Amino acid sequence: MKKALLILILALVLVPIGCVQDTIRNYMDQMLGAHIVDYKITLVGDPGLDFSGRYTVVTPVYDPQTQNLAFNYDVYSVEGQIPPAGYMVYAAHDAIAVAGSFQKRTADWTEFSIELWQGTDLIQQDETTDPYGMVMAAGIK
Repeated sequence: MKKALLILILALVLVPIGCVQDTIRNYMDQMLGAHIVDYKITLVGDPGLDFSGRYTVVTPVYDPQTQNLAFNYDVYSVEGQIPPAGYMVYAAHDAIAVAGSFQKRTADWTEFSIELWQGTDLIQQDETTDPYGMVMAAGIK
């Protein structure tokens, strides 16, 4: 009888704790859901144009153990050439913010540009024709 009573008391204490954690998690998901989006960085230039750069992707992370919200900052360094299509795309999924800067690695006067897309919306663009010119873009939802 004592064992059954102890199990019942534990159940009555632990079930609401689980419900509270689920409620907090659902609130965090709803709050963040309005601010999370897929981003796309598009670099445009003549095919074969050499470039290098870095971009940062900020994503939210909810830890159910501590019930805290944290943010991951992933930094990517890239270099390469614009492919035959005339553009290069870098994608960031479920992010809260993205920022990047890219530089031409040539001394010519060809155009080099960046477009930052938030979902299907173009939110920022920058361009340069300067030798070794740099383009930058940043967005937050």
